[in-house]
Parts: sequence; structure tokens; C-alpha cells
Amino acid sequence: MTKYRKSRAFTLVEIMLSVVIFTIGIIAIMSLFPLSLRDVARARVMTQAAFLCQAKTEEYLGKPGDTVPDYVNSNGTFEPEFPDFTYVVRKYPYSGTQGSTTYDSQALWEIHVSVFHTINNRQSPLVEHFALKGCIGEQKGF
Repeated sequence: MTKYRKSRAFTLVEIMLSVVIFTIGIIAIMSLFPLSLRDVARARVMTQAAFLCQAKTEEYLGKPGDTVPDYVNSNGTFEPEFPDFTYVVRKYPYSGTQGSTTYDSQALWEIHVSVFHTINNRQSPLVEHFALKGCIGEQKGF
């Protein structure tokens, strides 16, 4: 007496369906790679811009207050290490508002540093830093 075993295998339709599902999943994942590469490149540029902006802010905060002109630099470049980056540094007299009264200071200045890059066609700054610079004790004649 022979016993017959029931064959247990996948049918061709089941295999084709699983291959189609697998292919759709792989295509979806592969379509995300260019987007992730673009975002990684943008994040690298943003990090470099933040460091360059902070360094330029520290450079101008380290100068004596009476040697920093009103419009410090309107079109600066970070040559030769970072040729795609440009910066703008501006100095404004500080004025503070308390309630409805505005106080203008002769001893404080606002330093604005903006860093631009070709990633957004230099339309808007990637990074901006604002800092207050005190000029007390640095004024001539005192």
C-alpha cells in the first residue's frame, strides 16, 4: 500500500503576485533616495552657513566699536574655502522700547550678519545672526 502525499507548493499566480508587490515596494523606496540625497546636501550647506555666520559675527564683535563703520560690508565673500557663500554685515544704532517710550542708545550697536548661498539663488539669507555690541569705554576721548 502506498500513501499519496498531497503536494504543498506555491502556485504561479501567488509567485507573480508576490513579485509585483515586492517590485512596487522597491520602486517606492528607490524613489526616496534622490530626495534624501538632496536633503542631506541642503543640511550640509545650512550647517556650513551657520558656522560661517557665527564666525563672521564673532569677528565683528571682536573689533573695537569705533572702528566698525556703519555699513560694514555689503557684498563679502568667504574666498577661497567657501566660494559659494557670501555675506552681508550691517551695523545699526540700538534703540529699545519700553512701553510707549523709545530709548536710543549711543553706546550700543546692533550687528546683523546674513549669509547667502547659491542653493536658494541668493534670494534670501540661509542664516542670520543678530548681536548687540557695547561701545562703552571704547569711545574716543574717554
